[in-house]
Amino acid sequence: MTFKKPKLAPKLPGWVVDTIRYLVDLREWSRLSFDRILPLLAPSETKFLVALAIIIGLFTGVFAALFDKAIHWVFETSLGGSPSMLADQPLIDRWRILVFPAIGGLIVGPLIKHISPESKGHGVPEVMLAMHQKGGRIRGRVAALKALCSALTIGTGGSAGREGPIVQIGASIGSRLGQLFKLPAVTLKTMSAAGAAAGISAAFNAPLGGMAFALEIIMGEITAGPFAMVLFSTVVAATVSRSMHGTAAFFNVPNYQLVHSAELILYVILGVLAGVLSKVFVKMIYSFEDAFDDNLTVFGWPVDSAWRPAFGGLLVGSVGFFVPGALGTGTLVISNALAGQYGLGMLMLLFFTRFLSTSLTLGSGGSGGVFMPSIFCGAMLGSNFGQVAHLIFPETINPGAYAMVGMAAFVAGATHAPLTAILILFEMTNDYAIILPLMVAVVSAVLAAKTVEPESIYTMKLTRRGITLRPDPETSLLTQTPVGEIMTRRVQTIRSDFPIGKLGRHFNKTGKTGFPVINDEGKFVGMITYAEAQAAYSQEPPPSADMPIEKIMRSIGHPLFADDAVSEAVRRMHQDGIDRVPVVDREDPTKVLGIISEADLLDLYAKRIEA
Repeated sequence: MTFKKPKLAPKLPGWVVDTIRYLVDLREWSRLSFDRILPLLAPSETKFLVALAIIIGLFTGVFAALFDKAIHWVFETSLGGSPSMLADQPLIDRWRILVFPAIGGLIVGPLIKHISPESKGHGVPEVMLAMHQKGGRIRGRVAALKALCSALTIGTGGSAGREGPIVQIGASIGSRLGQLFKLPAVTLKTMSAAGAAAGISAAFNAPLGGMAFALEIIMGEITAGPFAMVLFSTVVAATVSRSMHGTAAFFNVPNYQLVHSAELILYVILGVLAGVLSKVFVKMIYSFEDAFDDNLTVFGWPVDSAWRPAFGGLLVGSVGFFVPGALGTGTLVISNALAGQYGLGMLMLLFFTRFLSTSLTLGSGGSGGVFMPSIFCGAMLGSNFGQVAHLIFPETINPGAYAMVGMAAFVAGATHAPLTAILILFEMTNDYAIILPLMVAVVSAVLAAKTVEPESIYTMKLTRRGITLRPDPETSLLTQTPVGEIMTRRVQTIRSDFPIGKLGRHFNKTGKTGFPVINDEGKFVGMITYAEAQAAYSQEPPPSADMPIEKIMRSIGHPLFADDAVSEAVRRMHQDGIDRVPVVDREDPTKVLGIISEADLLDLYAKRIEA
């Protein structure tokens, strides 16, 4: 029997085989890529918080731009031009300067007293207080009223800055959005800080400075947790600001070059001088505040707190009548000082009149920031110092460079925030060559300022009210430790249909005083403790032994999450009168992740003591 030889398949060309292999590889790569990308598209808590931070940055950036336009509109409407323009007018034509600061105070005073007391002053201490003692909660009305009061104060000639109001506005936006989504205290504080950072970023076109401001001043510490949210918010706010105002530097500075390293000694001297004088500036503001608050009388008549900003505005107008450069934010005057357009006498006059006008504006109860007046005083001081040094060393000294370094040094001395001062001033000028003298002067200023007075311009306002933001180690331990780190993960639960008659024996057998309650589907529905059982059996008549515990269990209206601070767990225990609180999944509040008890808190303290 013979067999036919089978026909072999025709051999395919090499390019066809390569094409088939390429398509197969492409299909496999696409499947693997899709499998990796798909989880990135799935909703999660982190993605939600990032999206919220971006929205906060967007809203704050837009609000900052509108706030800036409002200030300019009020200025043009009331005073008819910038202070530099008014300086060129004869005295007889400066009547607006005498009148409108007082008119602005007449409107602002009643608003602050009767509607929004938080809008008084420079705003940053109120944000710090909300962050440290109120879980990041700020009233929603603050944003609108702070913007209105500050626009009227600054726009009618008050000597104050935009940054304080913008920080408070941004923090209010972040806080309200966080409260809208019922975020826990730890996360809510992060969102408030993101809003504050976005405010600085938009005000000065300085995203790095805004981020440093939020972490260094508002939160009081630089940690990795809030970093990402603050970063996203500041970048978005800066992008909005640059789309509206352009990408040019806030101030134009002359080219700088460090000719000899010995010149750094002069920058150290400037830093020390700026640090000491910044404390004089701070003391002067609060001395005027005391003078206005201590039963102010005019010709024997007491002045109500609602009308004190008007009286302060009248005094500010009197100063500005002779020195218009002492009014408003002073941005154009600073630019002129950087360009070397003022002599020694004018620089000293502007320096001391800005001291006076800012103290009158804020001390009388007006609304505005202290950051820009600090920059102004630093620029005048630095330019003056640079011109004197230039007379001695004409070949090596650039007075404009000293003006810029003076700005950063004065701000650092007043705020005790060296990183913020360096980054903001660097971003405002875009001159990297000045960074070394900048750092030397800033550090010198902070050391000198802390030697004179340990409190910054922000913390001093709170200290004067008996409030301290420097927590003891125990308080810091509670506020900085998340619940998830110390909770017990192996949880004994109890079913909702468990009979009350067996509850006492169950407590005795397990040695526990409370259990999370789950339904027949295994979902968390409440909490049963010894207190509920005792209260049930004390009733007349007592409940039947077959009654399910779901009839007497306590419902948990506001669950505790793993990323909440331990301080929140302590508050819940005290508020509800229990010694343990269940911890649930934020994505699925019916899923119990663990339980935190007083024993866990004692373990936390024991580990801290042993460490």
